[in-house]
Amino acid sequence: MTFILAIQFQDSIIVAADNRSLTPNHKDRSFFSQDQTTKLHTWPNGMITGAGEEYVISNAVKLFKKYKKFEMADLVDCLRISRHLRIQDVGQHQQIQGTKLLCSRYCNDGAQLYSISPEDDQHDRITALKPYDFILWLVNTDLQHISAELQKLYANLKDFSAFTDEQQWLDFYQMPLSKIFYQQSLYDCTMSRSFDIFFQNKNQCICLHIENNAAPF
Repeated sequence: MTFILAIQFQDSIIVAADNRSLTPNHKDRSFFSQDQTTKLHTWPNGMITGAGEEYVISNAVKLFKKYKKFEMADLVDCLRISRHLRIQDVGQHQQIQGTKLLCSRYCNDGAQLYSISPEDDQHDRITALKPYDFILWLVNTDLQHISAELQKLYANLKDFSAFTDEQQWLDFYQMPLSKIFYQQSLYDCTMSRSFDIFFQNKNQCICLHIENNAAPF
């Protein structure tokens, strides 16, 4: 399944996603689990990730990368096509129909996040996140074990421009995110404690993998 945390800043973005994949068997509703899945897909202008069925997400990304213009409207079409093909293959399923995407790209101010989610059976809605918008996509909605860490993270948000260099920027967010993923994984079997973090500013994209094996406290 998926645990994704994303933040839109004035001049940058940060997206973190766990590594656990639960592949459904639509015939008997069982799941195959593995923890080596990278959910952050890169493209020339940023990254794409999503929540829902991994097949639909990865196929939408593959289709999008074949386009030359790389417009957000193209990604919306790719998600719709991928979803339709999957339904034709295995039939209607809530996880397929509810699959949504999160995409970043460079912009004049640095980097911009867009969410693409189902609006109805025929259309998807694309939304540009506003500065300091905070997205949390997850299966287990019980956040009592990480609510204090989430509040602390949000209260201390800083734009990339507030740091002296990129390494200080990376270090500042790695520890609080590690705490959130580690703590929530103790109570949510659908996510892994390991995760990937994607940083993007006006200059570059940086992706880090965090094993998170030891309690980061």
